[in-house]
Formats: sequence, structure tokens, C-alpha cells
Amino acid sequence: QEVLIISMMLYTNIMSLFYYTSSKEKCSMFTELIEKDLTFLMQNGLQNFNLDFHSLIL
Repeated sequence: QEVLIISMMLYTNIMSLFYYTSSKEKCSMFTELIEKDLTFLMQNGLQNFNLDFHSLIL
């Protein structure tokens, strides 16, 4: 249910979800590619990318 909700969100500061699939054993989500990794963006985004707080919505 959460994945379905995320897939309907169209905000500029939220990564796009293109496709998802699931089974009893696993769930896969296919999203847009971002530069660096999410941990890097969360720790360094404000300083290195001139992002404001609202750009780091999780």
C-alpha cells in the first residue's frame, strides 16, 4: 500500500517511482537515478548542493 501511495506522488523534491513488483519473499522498486547515494545527500546536501531543508524529504 505504501508503494502505491508513493507511486502517485508527483513532487519535484521526491524521487519518482517508475515501477514496483512484489512476492512473498521480496519487494522491488524501480526509481529514478540520483547523483551520489541517499546517505551522502542527507549528510552533505545542504552544503554541497545548496539544497534547503524541504529538498531532503524522506
